[in-house]
Amino acid sequence: MGFENIAGYRNEKKQLEKLTNQLLNFAAFQEKGIRLPRGVLLYGIPGVGKTVMARSIVTDGISFVELRAADCLTKNPAKNIQDAFSQARERIPSLLLLDELDKIAQSSPNYYMEGNDNVMKVLLQELDRSQENLGVLIVATCNQYEFLNPALLRSGRFDKMIRIESPGFEDRTEIIKMYLDRLKIEKDISAEHFSKITGGYTGAQIECIINEAALLAAEDNEKLSVLQIQTVMNRMSFKALERNVEEGKKLEKAAVHEAGHAIVAALLCPEQFASASVIPQGQTNGHIRMLRNEVSSLSETTADAENETAVALAGIAAEKVVYGNYSLSCEDDLEKAAAIVFFLITKIGAYGFDKLQNLQNRGEVPSDNIRNEISLVKGEVMDRMLSKGIEIIKKNKKWFEKTVEALKKNHIMSKEEILALRDESI
Repeated sequence: MGFENIAGYRNEKKQLEKLTNQLLNFAAFQEKGIRLPRGVLLYGIPGVGKTVMARSIVTDGISFVELRAADCLTKNPAKNIQDAFSQARERIPSLLLLDELDKIAQSSPNYYMEGNDNVMKVLLQELDRSQENLGVLIVATCNQYEFLNPALLRSGRFDKMIRIESPGFEDRTEIIKMYLDRLKIEKDISAEHFSKITGGYTGAQIECIINEAALLAAEDNEKLSVLQIQTVMNRMSFKALERNVEEGKKLEKAAVHEAGHAIVAALLCPEQFASASVIPQGQTNGHIRMLRNEVSSLSETTADAENETAVALAGIAAEKVVYGNYSLSCEDDLEKAAAIVFFLITKIGAYGFDKLQNLQNRGEVPSDNIRNEISLVKGEVMDRMLSKGIEIIKKNKKWFEKTVEALKKNHIMSKEEILALRDESI
């Protein structure tokens, strides 16, 4: 085991390495009257590497025992729990991994299993017994921290908690380099660029993307490039394969719609905008790719979030400029724009709704008048952002028209290709 298979996560690895050293030297700490952490909880969304990190604590001189959620779905789960703890106590120094603790013992009905109460009772008993043996380190992984039984988190059971986040830019870059280096095919892709377009992705998702993209490249006897990476990412996003590109009026309308998104995004959100496509996928006839924000799906300022709203409505704006109206297929764009504005009002307190936040903090329900006012303001902001998109497209008519024609011909275009058309239009 060890940390050599974990890329990135420097701070987290430092904490885990300390646990390794403490466990190897538990007797020396015991002589000084110092006890080691009795239980360590690694929690975070699925795919961030919690189980791999827990196992990495184990090295030569440390025994490893694992209890998984599946072990508690047998006819006698209590015995499996008791056996795992007994093995760990007999083989000190040892690490006992409780993998997916939220499924083993939790309050959520999602994973409730027959005998759950007895499982919880036995687990608590064994955790308390382990307090007497300082040579056992209990490490648990957990996806849904909020569903854990509060009794588990009582002081003396799990007294150290480490949140494992989705990797940031530098960590993603290291993870990507590690997976790319393992491939035995030619590559024509920058790890830094790949990291830039995968903000918010977990290590597991990144590994899946690279492997699937490598399969596509190998099948076509090509180098692994951004093209295969984006193809796989689109399939993951839409949960569907590409369909044949539409022809005639359908292709024209898709190109108009996506060109509107692309032009407005290139001007208002240049750092996030990546590409535009009229290749149908899932329920959509085209899309633009926006890079994920490192922190959340929304920008940090009201102005930036309004720009995202304008981008979301820019396809509708383009259709109104060209056709005078917009199609019923724009429902998703409207919902996305409405969600952004609603977030600004209810969570940020924008547009004078700071009193609403105070109400929510006190657990009070907004009055009908406040809800009606929210609806009015939301509509006003969306109308203003739609008008902003229309104005941008009209001011950049030649660039917009060139982008429409280029999308009809090429079907997919990068930000750089679209910006090059702007230079030609000046």
